[in-house]
Amino acid sequence: MDIGRRIGLFFLIIGLTMLMFLVASVLIEDTQLWILPYGLLSTLLGLALILRRRTPPTPSGRFRTIRTVQQKLSERGTRRSEQSEKR
Repeated sequence: MDIGRRIGLFFLIIGLTMLMFLVASVLIEDTQLWILPYGLLSTLLGLALILRRRTPPTPSGRFRTIRTVQQKLSERGTRRSEQSEKR
């Protein structure tokens, strides 16, 4: 985990905590609306830092057999169409 993702996770946790404090302040009827922009800003900044350099997942061999069968069927179909065009 690189430093950018760690800082992003920090901002995400801080932002979500601030939003929870906002909800709690609304529930006890002592609304602190100044928390809303700071909570949203830090949450969005955290998400942006976490998702910025996300590497694509490595392909698994889960459907390997199905892919090979489909390739063989498509090759067989193209060979048949080529043979029928020659006739």
